[in-house]
Amino acid sequence: MMVPKKSLVFAGAALLCLGSASSAQDSDSPMHRRVTEPLRPVQLDLQTGTVTRGPAVQQRGAPGFTTCSTLNNLDHSGFVGVDSGPGTPNGPCEWIDEYSNNLGDGAQAKSGFVTSFAFAYCSSALDPRSGGSGGAARIGFRAGYVKGSGNNVGSVSGTDVGSFNLTGLPANTACSSFFGGFNCYLININLGSVPVVLPSGTVGWSWRFGDLGTDGVLAKTFPFISCVQSCTGSGPDNSGAMTDTIDQYCPAGQALSTFTFGTSPSGAYYTSLSIDLREAEAIAPSVTSNNGNGLNNRGLIGAPATFGGTFAVTANCTLADPAKLAIFRVAFAPNPAPIPYKGGEVLVAITAGTGVNIFQAHGGGLATPVLPLPPDLTFYGSCWNVQAFCGDTGAGGAQNQLTNRITQTFGN
Repeated sequence: MMVPKKSLVFAGAALLCLGSASSAQDSDSPMHRRVTEPLRPVQLDLQTGTVTRGPAVQQRGAPGFTTCSTLNNLDHSGFVGVDSGPGTPNGPCEWIDEYSNNLGDGAQAKSGFVTSFAFAYCSSALDPRSGGSGGAARIGFRAGYVKGSGNNVGSVSGTDVGSFNLTGLPANTACSSFFGGFNCYLININLGSVPVVLPSGTVGWSWRFGDLGTDGVLAKTFPFISCVQSCTGSGPDNSGAMTDTIDQYCPAGQALSTFTFGTSPSGAYYTSLSIDLREAEAIAPSVTSNNGNGLNNRGLIGAPATFGGTFAVTANCTLADPAKLAIFRVAFAPNPAPIPYKGGEVLVAITAGTGVNIFQAHGGGLATPVLPLPPDLTFYGSCWNVQAFCGDTGAGGAQNQLTNRITQTFGN
């Protein structure tokens, strides 16, 4: 197991750009330095790839859609931290910070669907507006992460539920290093209509260093360090949401150690990564069932689905040909109109519109498929429908079996 060296760097002024790895600190040493550089606001829309410099004009989202901040850890300590970049013997390093994401917190405000997140960083890379490649980092979220649990090589705990390789980030007026000049930013990442889905429990928020400074060892884009409680207070966060340590993997995903930078002169604990999560407010289903007027309609029963989950339905195909399949249609239809069909009344078109068809064997009995609902926030407040068709030969008096329709709308 790799044991990192703890090195503290407090720089009151920018140092000269160092040209070789031998001039810098040893690899795999978490470092930090004080920063007085003001934060410049930046917006990144991941759906379009558009970077906008300056304050956000408005919050994007589906009509009627509301969000709330569920983890605000932007109480910046005045320090930035760095570790080995790519191309070094044990690089690139990755830092993972754990926090608690209990969906019942905040008067049931949380839904578990992250629509945007913000963090502060600094970069000594050459800015894209000056012809450079800009800053780079890989940001990730791991559901079920437990701090300090991966003590063996390759045993990072939890499940990756969302990771983003961010490149071309606003950066510096010249290519430099952690020891030289850099600019600092507060960036908001807008995920658009497809959120990161976070279940209740512990979550790991990670930063993988994605570029290499001119010192040849340390990354040139690095995160701001935040306090785990008010920077003017003392003691760790008493809510248990975060602790005053960070897990270090060098290289990413492999060796683990846990480190802390200690406390500031005011007594504040400040070894946590800058992050502010915004989630959709709790989304609840509204369900109705509509029967067709054909003589051959058969029963379709189901429980309320979860947004981004599945419809749990069962179709009664006992009068249909056991050799044929049942067709389940999950469709988006704001104002579904009855569509006549020879076997009865189809309330959701089996072959048309936005949706998906799923084929399921029934053997002349019950069919219970898994019907997905995409976690796409453009469908927030809209009507989702599911209906089944139990096919048969249509000969010898046999009849097509059409079920009723179950309709569900998701809202706050």
